[in-house]
Amino acid sequence: MRASAPPSPLSAAARGMGLAFLAAAFFASANVVIRLADPHMTVWHMMVGRSLFGVLVMSILARSMGIPLLGVHRGMLLAVGLAGVAGVTSLIGALILLPLFEALVLLYLYPAFAAVISPWLTGDRVTARDWGFIALAVLGTAIVLWPERLEGRLQWGHLLALTAALAYAMSFTLTRRVSGANSPLTPFFYISAVGGIACIGPLLWQPGSIWPAAEGWPALAGLAVLATLGHLATNKALSYLPSPRVGVISMFEVVFSGVLGWLLFGEAFGARPLLGGALILTSGICLNTARRRPATVVP
Repeated sequence: MRASAPPSPLSAAARGMGLAFLAAAFFASANVVIRLADPHMTVWHMMVGRSLFGVLVMSILARSMGIPLLGVHRGMLLAVGLAGVAGVTSLIGALILLPLFEALVLLYLYPAFAAVISPWLTGDRVTARDWGFIALAVLGTAIVLWPERLEGRLQWGHLLALTAALAYAMSFTLTRRVSGANSPLTPFFYISAVGGIACIGPLLWQPGSIWPAAEGWPALAGLAVLATLGHLATNKALSYLPSPRVGVISMFEVVFSGVLGWLLFGEAFGARPLLGGALILTSGICLNTARRRPATVVP
């Protein structure tokens, strides 16, 4: 029997784009589930549930593929996990408190934050062009929050979204630093493992039951599955496409989430959030696609 030919570059690119769009759709759907689950469980229920599911799935995949899941440079991977947990926890809070579109456009400030902190973590050089795009992101943020929220009435949801953006920038920059020596499954395993350990304490200390309400179990299962599928689809897309292209396509999470927020929750698109969001996403696209030398790998 004749061996099948390897996929052409065009078909490989099409597969990568399809998987990246699918990942954005999975994450957008998870955002909707978070909003729907809010009356029936707390942030800590959501974090522990999705973390335990992530650990289980990553362990099964690593075992079946013969991958050493704990990886190397474990101190750095632990830092990835801590930053990732801070980012996901803050994002969940922001999604509960803000319109989906508004929370997501602020989250996608993370390429600008990453450009600022990466010289200290990966040795990247921030060019004058990069600083221009960072300034564009700052302008977009000011437009999203202007005028009433910058006059002493900034909401907790906005602060959580900005915290999530900074934490995502830390997590992704540190992941880039150790990516050459570890499986793509390893960073997500550390985020899940650290999330399960770090959030069990708040879950036990919170008032009320440590178990979600009966109505919340389907939502918790859906959140865990969708978030894990989103990460797996992103990892698979990276096997077909360069990371900048995957990063750009991932920004469609904002579009998908905004449309779903409008359809399901009646969240309107104002002119200022749309303009500010466009500037933030343009900045992120330009920073994602900028040519950079390979990251410095920790010794």
